[in-house]
Amino acid sequence: MMESSLLSELVPGLSQPVWGPEISTVGAYSREGYTSRTFDLPEVPFRVQANALQRDEDVQLAINDLSSKITGGQHYIKGQSESFIEYMEDFTHNMHFDTFDTELVKELLWYGNSVWKPRMGIRNIRRFDDLMHIPMSSFVRIWWDRQRVPYKYEFRGAEYQGYHNPGEILHFKWNPVNASVFGTGFGVSVTSTRDFTMPLTGEDSVDLQLPSMLDRKYGTQFVMQIAEQRYISRNVWIADGASADQRAQLQQNVENAQIGQDIISGTNVEVKELGSQARNFNPAQFADITQGPLFKALNDFRGKQAGVSTHTYANAERAALLDELGLTAFPISVREQLNEKLFKPWYDSHPFFDKFYYNGMIPVPWHLTRFDLNFGQVEKKDIAVTDMIKLIELYLQSPIPKDPKQILKLFEQAGL
Repeated sequence: MMESSLLSELVPGLSQPVWGPEISTVGAYSREGYTSRTFDLPEVPFRVQANALQRDEDVQLAINDLSSKITGGQHYIKGQSESFIEYMEDFTHNMHFDTFDTELVKELLWYGNSVWKPRMGIRNIRRFDDLMHIPMSSFVRIWWDRQRVPYKYEFRGAEYQGYHNPGEILHFKWNPVNASVFGTGFGVSVTSTRDFTMPLTGEDSVDLQLPSMLDRKYGTQFVMQIAEQRYISRNVWIADGASADQRAQLQQNVENAQIGQDIISGTNVEVKELGSQARNFNPAQFADITQGPLFKALNDFRGKQAGVSTHTYANAERAALLDELGLTAFPISVREQLNEKLFKPWYDSHPFFDKFYYNGMIPVPWHLTRFDLNFGQVEKKDIAVTDMIKLIELYLQSPIPKDPKQILKLFEQAGL
């Protein structure tokens, strides 16, 4: 009777955790279309991706450059009032938000995931040290219930060992594929192998595995080095009046010539040089043939952005660059997740009281604050000098108290 009453309390459609043997075996749920696997694994282990990001110079420079291009190393906030903006800016300043979001964006670009744990809960976040950055290499799997809602995060390593509830950590993700609860970053494409079938004559075929892009890059560099040593032109030197010892010394000098060295000097023998000095090996052409498009971009990580000196997502120029990279939606997704996982929960515990909202008796609801986080800096529009002078005159004629430093700053901006 008690068992039936418990079953009746399980309202259809609501998320119910899968416990017990159903986690690892096929149970009764299989008749309803559920399988035994109730967790997701990263396509490539994060420890493998971490090794590439940590050691490869092209990958590291490319990801660092992209993250700085997206965040701009700065941020600004919009809201329903200046006092509210200052209130939220104090919070972001105390927690060193520019450092936090740059690290966050870098991990999302490479891993597609980033995990942080508030040490004492979100409500107690006051500075950057209150957030524990969990290494991605320790992130193993995510367990989900029958509605594919995560209910357990599994970590392996040091103080992160064990399981964490979703309410205990901040899990940011980007680009989930095939409805996975994990995101997918550039690291998967760069570090994963490819299996394919190569057709042969007739109906025969052979199964092959293509190495990862990172391994192919190293292989290409090694082959280029061998090819350059093998196919650099070696000219012919003729020394008519040389003795046997001088000829032997000259031959040894030629054999020990460095790559690209076409001149042997330091001898008293008259040498006639024959042959072409042109190289038989073109490294640039070889790279174009052997390297894929992604690594060509990574090797020149600046790309078409090299001529841009400012870092700001706020203006149209930066938006156009992100659109060219195919990352226009990326900062939007990051901002939405930051609002949902960090700013709104923190604000609910530390609401803002505005004297113009019910005389400051009740806090301003989150949806009325019109909180808007933006990466980069506000693009300032150029104002003509005549218009600037008019604004200064209006400011001086106004009854509000005048700040001499502010007046001096206005004159400097007007070029006066």
